[in-house]
Amino acid sequence: MYAQNLSGGMSSSVSADTEKTRRKNAIQREIIMKDSDYRRSISEKIQIESELKRLRNDEARVRMSLQERQTRLTKLEQDIAHSDEDLRELRKKLNLL
Repeated sequence: MYAQNLSGGMSSSVSADTEKTRRKNAIQREIIMKDSDYRRSISEKIQIESELKRLRNDEARVRMSLQERQTRLTKLEQDIAHSDEDLRELRKKLNLL
């Protein structure tokens, strides 16, 4: 009878250890999956932040280029108007001769 209790006690102890190991393994798997998701999210966040920084720099560059072009266009329009006026005066002088 004493031997039966020992084996019965061992069986429940082994069963409890097996259950504890199973739970421990399940939690470890969950930790690995959560950690992987976490790292993937961090990586995506860093990538998006980098892309936003690049886009902001591109936007600033485009704004500067746009402003330079608008300034150049305004100057060209003024030069054209001035040249047109000079040409009219010269043609008028030529017609007077």
